[in-house]
Amino acid sequence: MPLFTRSFPKPSTEWPVRLLGDIQWLDVSRTGWNHHDRRIDVRFMLWNLRNDAAISAWLYALVRHVRPIRAVETGVHRGKSTVAILAALRRNGGPGRLISIDLPQTVPWTNADGKIEKATVPEGATGHLVPASWKDRWDLRLGNARDLLPKAVEGGIQFFHHDSEHSDAHMTFEYETAWTALDVGGILATDDVNWSPAWGRFLDKHDDWQQFPDGPGAHRAVRKVMGYGRF
Repeated sequence: MPLFTRSFPKPSTEWPVRLLGDIQWLDVSRTGWNHHDRRIDVRFMLWNLRNDAAISAWLYALVRHVRPIRAVETGVHRGKSTVAILAALRRNGGPGRLISIDLPQTVPWTNADGKIEKATVPEGATGHLVPASWKDRWDLRLGNARDLLPKAVEGGIQFFHHDSEHSDAHMTFEYETAWTALDVGGILATDDVNWSPAWGRFLDKHDDWQQFPDGPGAHRAVRKVMGYGRF
């Protein structure tokens, strides 16, 4: 079955496993992580990962498919999506690297659309789920994506994932900035398309994309193609 098709079945935790058969990102849960010199209970971590397993498996499958040399994500939080992307890069082999941009928030805050963003993380804990041995492929940059994203995508990218501020203006900025730098064949993925009309407007504006299977919930992805796409 092709990776993208209009008739693809409803997303589930199983479809990336069927596509690739090697969701190796779960392997990191066997050893646990260390944060602030305290061992995290592996059973607790597995419970957390299971709640987001479908999203992580979806991201893992996309990165395994496109095999990017340069991947960029915005919005790191504790690092669940980061772990999934890095695991796929490691499984791919080669020189693939991830740049992660995050503006850590320790308390809930109001975005530009007046909506409350609740993705908070303790000071110093951004990306703490990433195993130390995986950081050779990881470049964490702290700050506002409006300042950092244009530089991060210079020279071209093959994969982008948005999960930072979900206001209309900010989502539009990230989609357009990433799309301009995305190589043909690359994938743009996003979380929380239901927070604003930015995603639908972005797709209406551009013709050079193909739809990939939707991720769980409000996760979407498109692939950049040469010329007219939209199928």
